[in-house]
Amino acid sequence: MKVLFVTEQTILGGGEINLANVIHEYLIRGIDVYISAPKDAKIFSLLPSNVTIIEEPKLLQRGWFSFFPLFWRQIKPYPEQFDYIHFYSSNVITKFLLFKGKKIWTIHGYWECRSFLKGLVSRLFVKNVTCVSLDVKNTVGFWKDKANVVELSVGSPLFDKLIRLKQSKPNDSCIKILCLGRFQKIKRQDLLISALSALPFNIECKMVGAVNNKHPEDKNYYQKCLLLAEKLMSTDSNWGKNIDISTHVLDPSTLFLWADICVIPSDYESFSMVTVESLLSSTPIVITDAGAPKFILGDGVAGEVFQQGDVVSLSNAILMLINRLHTITAEHFERYKTKYCIVRQVDEYIDFYINKT
Repeated sequence: MKVLFVTEQTILGGGEINLANVIHEYLIRGIDVYISAPKDAKIFSLLPSNVTIIEEPKLLQRGWFSFFPLFWRQIKPYPEQFDYIHFYSSNVITKFLLFKGKKIWTIHGYWECRSFLKGLVSRLFVKNVTCVSLDVKNTVGFWKDKANVVELSVGSPLFDKLIRLKQSKPNDSCIKILCLGRFQKIKRQDLLISALSALPFNIECKMVGAVNNKHPEDKNYYQKCLLLAEKLMSTDSNWGKNIDISTHVLDPSTLFLWADICVIPSDYESFSMVTVESLLSSTPIVITDAGAPKFILGDGVAGEVFQQGDVVSLSNAILMLINRLHTITAEHFERYKTKYCIVRQVDEYIDFYINKT
């Protein structure tokens, strides 16, 4: 089997790390893997040498004008013949019309199918669709009747450390809080900084995430978070609040092993790799009631849910979780380790390729 993955992303987020994990598992199964991505895409650094990398500058060009595909931006077919071409973005599907092979599109969020007409036209080019969560399937409009849900997952070798149970217990004198995710307004790191000010604890908080310097609004939001953190640390005289903001980390698994709690303050998450990674590392979570994380957590006791965008609700949820940290045991995380294993995701992808395309 020969598979070509296509992504336009140059930065490294949860989706790209998941794709790298998928590729590793494909290789273990003897699948011939190619990836087409823009030059200097960060995902290249996570791939072994037996993956064929195709640097494709045209992937950064716009693929649609509203619901109208820009047909003249076709990519010339590569010499190889692929059994399957798996797209990780809606923007790229109109550029591979000259390629042979069955085409699959993984939809990561409602924004990729926001337009009914765009969804209608896209069905002319791609017949086979997977969604990263049930929440996404419920929001993809024209694709809803055709889409299969294949939830993302975490896998080795990139996150081997997450499978090990944490040995240390929380230190009551200082709570360690992790917030992991790229700096964007929808991620709401600013909401978490505001919520920390109301907590009657000494807190060490690490905020780690990429900043897309090509988007001025992301750069401005990152600067806003820096200023809010500096203000909190300089004004909270009753409790020690230390907020460490960083834009890069080589090994995210070390952060989960460090943290007592992981907070995902986003206004919306179509899936949330951070939620899965946190639960697999036995790190309790605080999540929003909007989007997929609440379905990932389920009725488990390993987390608390807060009302979207409400700083008081977020602060209260963190407080409630802190107060019962010592009652959460390793057994509360076991249910997630099989469900969100990379082997399961790849099994479902391959079954989809063979039986549903």
